[in-house]
Amino acid sequence: MEGNTTTVMEIGKQIVTWMDWITIIFSFITMLLVIYNFLKNRKQLDKIIIAFKIISSNRYIEIDKNLTRKDCQRSEVQGILRTKLSKGYSYYEIDYIGKEEYFENIYQIQIGKSNRLIIELQNDELKQFGLST
Repeated sequence: MEGNTTTVMEIGKQIVTWMDWITIIFSFITMLLVIYNFLKNRKQLDKIIIAFKIISSNRYIEIDKNLTRKDCQRSEVQGILRTKLSKGYSYYEIDYIGKEEYFENIYQIQIGKSNRLIIELQNDELKQFGLST
């Protein structure tokens, strides 16, 4: 009877030892994932520059630099553009905003590949924002 008790206790100790190792391994993996997540999310607070590119003169005009990467969405950008309108304009018309390049540019910002949103404007679109070439 005593032999069985010793064997059961040894098996119990072995199980606890294995569980300790499994806990250590999972804790280490969790720690690495937390560090990775912290570094990834820290980049979400980077400031994004929104600039107009005047096509005819290939000139850039910076219009905003307070948008964070995590907030860089189509609706946020359009809200910022609306605040930049000149008096007398209640809405803006920019052909570039409907193009695939614009959406790709926003996507590149969201995934951390770019820090600058470029919006291409024709000369006649500049007057909506009180700008000239």
